[in-house]
Formats: sequence, structure tokens, C-alpha cells
Amino acid sequence: MAKQQIQLKRSRLALLFQLMVGSVIVLLLAQVLATWLWLCCCLILGGAYFKFLKSNRILSLDQLDEHEWSIAYFAPQAASQHIKTLRKTTPLQTEIRRVQLRQVVDHQIYIVLYFQKALKPAVIWCDQVSTAEWKALKVLAKML
Repeated sequence: MAKQQIQLKRSRLALLFQLMVGSVIVLLLAQVLATWLWLCCCLILGGAYFKFLKSNRILSLDQLDEHEWSIAYFAPQAASQHIKTLRKTTPLQTEIRRVQLRQVVDHQIYIVLYFQKALKPAVIWCDQVSTAEWKALKVLAKML
């Protein structure tokens, strides 16, 4: 299998999906809760959504070996001192990690990559990559 390099864009489909699910939750809560409690829940839901938007976002994936991948992601709130020093020199704070790919699950409209250790799974939506990269990810999902 040839080594792969995948550049990820922002997903409009994921944003639409999140807004639809959030709207359904807000409408259901409006039916069962009092107005003041519903407003509190809406504020909590909005705060959680904006916190989620500030989380690490994967920029690219590079295949190093069969199960070994390199992940570059945008880290807005870097935990390490090394990244904090990079913040002064570069406007974009990217961190690169070497990870072992454990499992790839194909859900037709998105693909989930599970890694070894305590790294969160990565979700890749079909509109984030080119058609050729999407087909390569689908083949990878069938192989693993």
C-alpha cells in the first residue's frame, strides 16, 4: 500500500449536523422544561458548543508505516511549554504527534479513526477531503 498524506479542511457537513442536533435538543427541552430552566440549558449548550469549537483540530494525517501515522493538529491552548514558545514565533500553533492506528470505522458519511493510548478518536467527514483521499480512507477502513 502506498503511503498516504491527507490534508483536512473544515467540514460544513459536520457543522450542519451539529446545528441540527442542537436545534432538536433545544426544541425538545422547550417542550418539557419551564422557560427559565430552558434558557439555562440553552446557555449551557451554547457554552459547551463553543468550548468544543476551541478544541484541537486535525490539519493533516501522514502515513509513516502500515499502522503508524503522524498527525498535525492546531492546538489553540497548548499544554506543553514547547508549544507556548512556538506561539511567540508562529501565528499558527501546530503540534505533531506520532500515533498507532488501531481501528478505522466507516459510517458512510464520515470515518472514525481510533488510535492507541489516550488520544481521542478522529472523525473525518466526506467533505473534508478530496474524492481520491476519501476512497483511499474507505479502502483503509476495509483493510483494518
